[in-house]
Amino acid sequence: MSEKELVLSVEELCHRRTVKKVVGQQSHEADNQSFVVPISDMPKEVNDVTAGVNNHENVKNIPAGSSSTTEQGRWRKKKSKPKIQKVPKLLQGRKNDKDFNYFVPRVVSIGPIHHRNEKLEEESKNELAAKFIGESKKAAQDLFDSIKNKIAHLKTKFNEQVLKDYDDDTLSLMLVVDGCFILQFIKMYSKPEDDDSEIANINSGQVALIKQDLFLLENQIPYEVLETLMESTPSSKVDNNEEMKKSVKKFIQMNVMSPSKYSENIKIDLDNKPLHLLDLLRSALLQGRAEGHRDPDPEYTRTFRNLQDVKAAGVMVEPSNSCSLRDVSFSSFCFNGYLKLPPLIIDDSTKRNFFNLVAYEMCPDNFSTGRGVTCCLYFLNSLIDNGEDAKDMRMANIFRNRLNNDDDVAKFFNDIGTELVPSPAYVDVKKKIQNHCDSKLTVWVAQAYRDHFSSPWFVLALIATLIVLALTGVQTWFTINPR
Repeated sequence: MSEKELVLSVEELCHRRTVKKVVGQQSHEADNQSFVVPISDMPKEVNDVTAGVNNHENVKNIPAGSSSTTEQGRWRKKKSKPKIQKVPKLLQGRKNDKDFNYFVPRVVSIGPIHHRNEKLEEESKNELAAKFIGESKKAAQDLFDSIKNKIAHLKTKFNEQVLKDYDDDTLSLMLVVDGCFILQFIKMYSKPEDDDSEIANINSGQVALIKQDLFLLENQIPYEVLETLMESTPSSKVDNNEEMKKSVKKFIQMNVMSPSKYSENIKIDLDNKPLHLLDLLRSALLQGRAEGHRDPDPEYTRTFRNLQDVKAAGVMVEPSNSCSLRDVSFSSFCFNGYLKLPPLIIDDSTKRNFFNLVAYEMCPDNFSTGRGVTCCLYFLNSLIDNGEDAKDMRMANIFRNRLNNDDDVAKFFNDIGTELVPSPAYVDVKKKIQNHCDSKLTVWVAQAYRDHFSSPWFVLALIATLIVLALTGVQTWFTINPR
């Protein structure tokens, strides 16, 4: 073995256990030794990226008061992407709650944060990774080198704290194995005819849990790793690369937490450089432009407290035409109001996905993505106080409830609502609802309809009464005016 080369077979790549590198210290376990390889000269592209990062950091050294400081600061806030990191401290208490483990993987670890969790499954992950490597027709060493050559750039996608225990070779090996596993699992999940679960001894229950683990904030690797592994396919297998991208798109569509008739119409843009799978899911959920995203009106006051108050004013809820969380609108006609909301499937995976999406938007370095998911959940939480509100959402085909009961749905929104920062989004929608509720005539007509015309039997009885009165009037007229 040359001084600058690490030779790996498929078995070694997928089954080698990475160990923390400590300078000047050797492991006493021969089978689990970490490998230390001198880092070769980086390619020009990587050096350029590194130089860019270093120059970017030098902004801090610009004297205070310089206009460049302000301009650079604004540029960084608008352009910089959040890094892969741990759950924000604001949610750390929830993370450590044994009954509230929406941020902790249950089957597999992806990336460096939970890599050494011995409670998680590694054998099945390694078997699926090995299968991907075998089908790619590429040597394990070539895949390792493709990631190692970009490792300086890939490290900029992580928060420094989560990488402090890993050297470049250990991290490269981890990213290759995890990336190959993710791609093979996505292929298996999105194409049932290519189900490899028996090969990896994974049952259907584990498949569902692994799917959820792939969308945890602390269980991410850069999407660029998946791109690199897909592009490593030989030129004769370009069609397979396109098929793999289609599988990724379908996988995201299958996890947008909406009925299939809505989710299958979502357009997934892989060219938009998502940071990771969770970021890609977020982009799929927030297509289009929201109504009323502007600063709040200081004179605006909301008097409705939940969906029951809104219904009392004659407002009906209906599913939107798409499953985008931004597709929220309000319109009125005569004395009725119509609030359209995106349809959602509410189950255990929905809760985990939403909490991790909120955590992603709450990351302290997240200046570029906005808070679209947080805004929608905050708005829904303003409508849902109890099980009765959740039931009305279900009866209107807004929610497909797969939890035990409607109270559990209300509890979910109440739980997540306690973690949300008040949002000024959907102000126009809220003002339209408030204006509708402020109309006394509208409320009076709606109340009269609810109290006297909500029952079909009462309506039939009223129609029958009117017919009898009409016939009585006709009979009286002919009695007074005989022919």
